[in-house]
Amino acid sequence: MSPLEARYRRLLACYPRDHRARHEAEMMGVLQAGARPGQTRPDLADVADLLRGAARVHALIRGLAEHQDQTWAITVSVSGLQQMLARPEITYLIAERDGQAVGYVSWLERISFWSGENYLHLDDLYVTGAERAHGVGEQLMRAAAEAAEGKVIRWEVAESNEAAQRFYTRIGATLAAKKIARWQPK
Repeated sequence: MSPLEARYRRLLACYPRDHRARHEAEMMGVLQAGARPGQTRPDLADVADLLRGAARVHALIRGLAEHQDQTWAITVSVSGLQQMLARPEITYLIAERDGQAVGYVSWLERISFWSGENYLHLDDLYVTGAERAHGVGEQLMRAAAEAAEGKVIRWEVAESNEAAQRFYTRIGATLAAKKIARWQPK
């Protein structure tokens, strides 16, 4: 094993073991293919790329929480988020304008005990204030629909978020009334 490969493997150790088991060869191939001849250490850009996705999503999550007056609920760190985002059932897309993150959509793949079918559970859709009403949210939702490959996409929306409800109805979603229960037994 070359010194560069050993250092890349240490860098990839921040990913969960299952993710590495499935994707390490691919990740190593991409990193090594991009290495310069004679390179012995990962570039700062390699390290930054691995961390940037989580940091950008974390900043967008904070923006969403601020928009909903729920910053108190954000307890995940950037490194914790980085590990979560590496899990195979979690997917996220970031929308950019001029190199700046302006929105994101995230989802988890789940299975319905009622139908036995897989579906996508949309976790968040968020577009920064300045970018709302410019098609970013719809592009993110269309990209999620494409990734769903015909699977149903489900999510919750707050009853008080009438703008989001109008948006979801406009793109063709069906809204159903449902109360969300949370329980954290002690």
